[in-house]
Amino acid sequence: MAEHKLIFMYEGEFTQDIILSLLRVAEKKMNALGENLKVTRKVFNVMTECLQNIVKYSDQIPAEAVQVANTDTETTTTEPNESVSLNPDTKPANAADVVTTDEEDAEEEIPEVVVYEPLFIIGRRPENKYAIATGNIILNEKIEAMQERLDLINGLDKFGLLKYYQKTVKANMKRDKDKETDLDRNSAGLGFIDMARKSGNKFGYDFKPVNDEFSYFYLLVTV
Repeated sequence: MAEHKLIFMYEGEFTQDIILSLLRVAEKKMNALGENLKVTRKVFNVMTECLQNIVKYSDQIPAEAVQVANTDTETTTTEPNESVSLNPDTKPANAADVVTTDEEDAEEEIPEVVVYEPLFIIGRRPENKYAIATGNIILNEKIEAMQERLDLINGLDKFGLLKYYQKTVKANMKRDKDKETDLDRNSAGLGFIDMARKSGNKFGYDFKPVNDEFSYFYLLVTV
């Protein structure tokens, strides 16, 4: 038996309309699996936060800075219903989508270009738990603050998360929104705390370097 079962995966642009569509698809698939309403709502709430975080924390790599891929490296794709590994030590197998050209009249070989698109995956585990994985580009200058925040949340128990949530709400009420940076604004959000409280589990995460300016941020939440 496969350790994990892929429900569906989406890689590409994320907008509010697309997020709503993804949530509808996920809900239908979970209903088709015969999942009970309580679990469906719990997963749905965590999914919503995960998808919103992709929009909040994604940065864009300039077109001239995209990475030229190593053509000797084998690229794998994941088909629907194929077993996948969704655990904190494993990055998305297809976090980077390789774009190639196969025009017959090309006079010289065109190098493959790696495009790091935002990614969303949801899978089901044998013990009736759900693994939700996301991936997106992030500026390297944001990594330290992001890692500190995730480690802090991972180190808290249920009561500690509640206290941290309350503290963050109070701090947000006192923020000077005219002076804060984009990083400050995103860090002030409650999304990660909400996900930890609703999932009841620790985050798995990693930062895969893309170049000197950007990395690919991978997050895993188990519900």
